[in-house]
Amino acid sequence: MATSSTISYTKRTRGPVDFICVDLGTGYLRMASSNIGNKTCKEIGNYPAARAGTPSLVPQAPSSIIYEPDEKGPAKPVAFGYAAPCRKQVRVSRVKIALLFDPENYGYSHSHLVGVVDSLRLQTIQQIPEDFLRFAIEHATKECGGQPKDGWAVSVPQYYKIEEAQSFQEVLRRAGCIGDIYIHGESDCVTYANLTAIEDIIGDERDSAFQNGENFTVTIGIFDLGAGTADITTCEVCFKVDSTPPTVNELGALLSFAIGGDLFDERFIELLRSKFNTNTSPDRERVFLGPFVERFREQAKTQSPTDFEDDEYPFRVPDSNEPFTLTAADMTCIMDPPIDESCRRIGEHLVPLAKPLDLIVISGGNSEVPDMIPRLEAMLMERNIVSDGNKVIHLTGQLLNAVIRGLHYRINQGLLNGFRAPKQEQQSSNSSISNDTLLGHLEKLKSESHSQKIVSKPSLGSRALYLVIQSPQYSIK
Repeated sequence: MATSSTISYTKRTRGPVDFICVDLGTGYLRMASSNIGNKTCKEIGNYPAARAGTPSLVPQAPSSIIYEPDEKGPAKPVAFGYAAPCRKQVRVSRVKIALLFDPENYGYSHSHLVGVVDSLRLQTIQQIPEDFLRFAIEHATKECGGQPKDGWAVSVPQYYKIEEAQSFQEVLRRAGCIGDIYIHGESDCVTYANLTAIEDIIGDERDSAFQNGENFTVTIGIFDLGAGTADITTCEVCFKVDSTPPTVNELGALLSFAIGGDLFDERFIELLRSKFNTNTSPDRERVFLGPFVERFREQAKTQSPTDFEDDEYPFRVPDSNEPFTLTAADMTCIMDPPIDESCRRIGEHLVPLAKPLDLIVISGGNSEVPDMIPRLEAMLMERNIVSDGNKVIHLTGQLLNAVIRGLHYRINQGLLNGFRAPKQEQQSSNSSISNDTLLGHLEKLKSESHSQKIVSKPSLGSRALYLVIQSPQYSIK
């Protein structure tokens, strides 16, 4: 498995930059300033209300926006990212879902956006991501000393067609982007971001082909495991004997499903609620749960052991003298079902391939969940999708987002006009995460709790338990 490491960040950029790169993810937004000729780009920090000793070092912001209701008309957007709502303000998360090809497939999150439009008297559901992008673009131009000189480079889901890319360009223009706007598929960007690691593995074979005056082509699976969704593509990367930049061409259908890193947080919250007695308002509960969720996220990093041990939290449960303890059994019940479901879906999607893939590239925040990579590697080899684990590339310790790195590469290689618009038809498929393990575990906790009153509430966490996740699949015409 290929690995990599450290990138440093700098403070606010002085003066206009050549390009500003934007990666609007389902869970988080990442942006960077990019200058032609520079080896790397600089991710934008200083997001309002970012929780860190040095906010300039926080290179991302949640894809969330806050609205102030207005009794006489549409609600007004007042803040984005890390900002917390106050009084009667409403936070809206996962704003990107309104821009996806088939947002209804994202169940609860899309239903929540529809409900927000009605309750806040907004015109359309698309207004939510547009309002969010207005804040984001204003922040980026402030941090970069104005609008970029040469344009904006923006990523979109790989399955976007020309019409959808053009529609997104118009959204960006209305949100404040001035000048050229270049649109690129996310999976293509991940591929270009990992070219060095790919060449490290196939270098000898490529050089041999070049000596014979031939181009060299490899088949690659791109797994972009994000906070909100997972996107799986297969492609051919052709390395050119004439030293021009490699080209990327899709091999077949794209798989996208709504299992991301956020799902682990939701499952943890549901289990947490079952362990303490509280009956508070949603706002007060959100404040209370925050430190527990942050500690849980610390436990869910690659440097943590995959064999979990009981963890006694430093935070006290209200009305209790005992600290909260997350046991190894709790962690297993939280983590295993989403990992198993991800492996199953990816395996079933790739098994029909005529021959094994030459390489697999895995990126995204969800790829750093403990045990995700070993389980994926085992499944890929068991199903003969890849021949051995050394052909799986997962760059750990990368502070610079892979999609942003790919956009910066394209800027420096003159590939900005290379948006690929695949001709695809949607195929729907429905399946759900098996939650028997977690449900049984919760029932056991309830039966063992004689001194606590378990309060059941509708919550975001309950979606993690009962959500039926629909997966749009695509076929090339």
